[in-house]
Order: sequence, then C-alpha cells, then structure tokens
Amino acid sequence: MKKLALAIALLVACGLWGCGMLAPVLLTMDMLGVEDKANIQYHFEKDAKRVAVVCHLGKHHQIDVGHFDRDVNSLLSQLIAGYTKKKPEIILAAKVNQWMDEHQDWKTPYEIGQGLNVDYVVYIELRRIGFYEKEGWKQFYKGNCDASVSIHRIGTDSDQAIPVWGPNSYSFKFPNGMRPLSDSEVTLTQFRELFTRHVAERLSWIFVPHASSKEYSDDKN
Repeated sequence: MKKLALAIALLVACGLWGCGMLAPVLLTMDMLGVEDKANIQYHFEKDAKRVAVVCHLGKHHQIDVGHFDRDVNSLLSQLIAGYTKKKPEIILAAKVNQWMDEHQDWKTPYEIGQGLNVDYVVYIELRRIGFYEKEGWKQFYKGNCDASVSIHRIGTDSDQAIPVWGPNSYSFKFPNGMRPLSDSEVTLTQFRELFTRHVAERLSWIFVPHASSKEYSDDKN
C-alpha cells in the first residue's frame, strides 16, 4: 500500500510541476512490480515484426482539443514499445503522424499499414473528448473520453476489411470518483497533461502487464 500511495503521489506531482510525461508512468509500473501477463487483453502474434499504433480523433464535445490524439499516441507507443522491446518493433508515433500528414486522403488502417510497411496496425478512434465537468463550467476539470480499438493484420487485399481483434469500446474518466479538479488546483495545461497520461496508460493495459486490482474501481464513475 505504501508503494501504491507513493506512486500516485509521484504521478500527480510530476503532472503539476512539469516533469516528463512518460517517466512517471514507467516508474509507477516498476515500483508496483507488475509482472502478471494474464491480464493482457491482446498478445501480438509471433509473426508480428513491425506494428504501427494509430490514434485518430473522431467526434468530441469541445471544438478545440488540440492534438490530443497525437499526444496520447506518443505516450502509448512508448509504453507498448517499452514492454515489447522490439519483439515486435513499435513504430515511432512521429513517423506514423508524418505519414498521415503526407497522405491526408487515407481511408483505412490497411492503407496506413501498407504505407508504413508494417505487419499490424493498432487502430484507435478517440471520441467525445471533454476536459470539463459540464460544458461551460470551465472552472471544474473532469476528463471524459471514449475509444474504439481494433487490430488489423496487414496481408493481402482480401484481408484488409476484417480486423483480427476488436473493435472493442472503452470509456475513460479522470479523475476517478465524484470530485473534479478545480482551476485553483491545476491549470488547464496541467490537467490536459494528466488526462493525456491517464488515457494512454489505460489503453496500454490492452498490451502491457499491469496490476489487475487497479481495474476494478477505475473509470466507473
């Protein structure tokens, strides 16, 4: 319990005082001694050599959420890569984003996979993103985000329409529990960083070992 409390304190402190976004999450996982692989929802196939993770912004509550999808993807790709250790190799999020910028007429994960020369594409659509407890209540922060996740094997043209896993739906809330954070506690920038890290970490649980006990009370309120 002491390790858990310390880990949570480190996450919040780093979010408030501007330390790197990825380091606290990795430190927390290491401190908790996460080793159980049974709670991973998807194990990459043995033939997987190169994987692209794609986060795409769908419908959301607010007009401007910035590059929330890309910020989540940057963290998520690193978290998955830290576990797979190039077996399979996880393509850098920056390289994925660059390809999408250069080919803005793309329509399917299959096209992205072929363009990046990967074996699998993890395709995540983020929807209904919000940073406030209620629309117009900009003094109270409460993050909400829905996600649809599917995994596509990039093979022949006949394979392109059928994902090998999913699509599965997820819903994320931050902070957990009833009380939102107020603008007297954190700035919008700080809250956005904390919420980005929260969503990326929860999505990484599909592929990365984590403490199963954390799932039971998470994102329920």
